[in-house]
Amino acid sequence: MYNNSIHLSGRSGGVSRRRVILPFPKVVLLKERDLQLLEKITAGLAVNVPSFMEAEAISTP
Repeated sequence: MYNNSIHLSGRSGGVSRRRVILPFPKVVLLKERDLQLLEKITAGLAVNVPSFMEAEAISTP
């Protein structure tokens, strides 16, 4: 897996304007890596994404 920017096909630019790019320049040594990190993040999405969406709906007038 690499840190490459997503290629968007939409022409309105709506998704592109809303995307957030977080740089992660630090290289983690193999012996220090959490090999279950992807699974942990995936499991957390089911809880975190709806919370973010709800917070955005509340803060939008």
